[in-house]
Amino acid sequence: MRKMRVMLGLLLAAACATSPVPGPRDALTAWAQAVRDGDFDHAYALMSADYRRRTSREEFVKFLRDNGGDVRAAAERLRVGARDVELRAHVDYGQGERLGLVYENGAWRLGEDPLDLYGQRTPREALRSFVRALERKRYDVVMRLEPRRWRELTTVEKLREQWDGPQRDEIDRLVRNLRGHLEDPISEEGDEARMPYGGGYAVKFVREDGLWRIQDPD
Repeated sequence: MRKMRVMLGLLLAAACATSPVPGPRDALTAWAQAVRDGDFDHAYALMSADYRRRTSREEFVKFLRDNGGDVRAAAERLRVGARDVELRAHVDYGQGERLGLVYENGAWRLGEDPLDLYGQRTPREALRSFVRALERKRYDVVMRLEPRRWRELTTVEKLREQWDGPQRDEIDRLVRNLRGHLEDPISEEGDEARMPYGGGYAVKFVREDGLWRIQDPD
């Protein structure tokens, strides 16, 4: 717990020390204006170092010129949309853990409770909790994440036998696959949700008593 407090203190200090200007809105507006003005050098300079390593200036400029109408229209949408952009960030802090932050009222704030390791308020929270529980062999949590009809037919011991027995290698592959897709899009419809992920699989969620549960992980 002491390490967690220290980590949070350092995280908050770093967030507060970071100047929000220039920020994402400024970058979007400047890029859109550069494209509108035909200042391709400036537009290219505003691209990330990783993008510039993958794409030469000549390729970048050629694309802009070959698709002039579409590019200008997209730039205008970016310029207008930059006013309403929602700023988000995340920090990875070991063992696959990720903490989201949001920019509100001139300051960065934690977007979720870093101490709530097994939340179920959203499908994504439930998915993260499911992966974390399996990695830590917290079968009591795995059971809590199951739909009601399954919880009534099993026990923690049965889950331990099922998930930690001869099928453990298969479970480990499932967990690694899910871990690599924790940020994939999730579609919600009423009390059900679905997240397609690698290899044609899909996680299915169901909401019961206000909490999201894992109906089928693959």
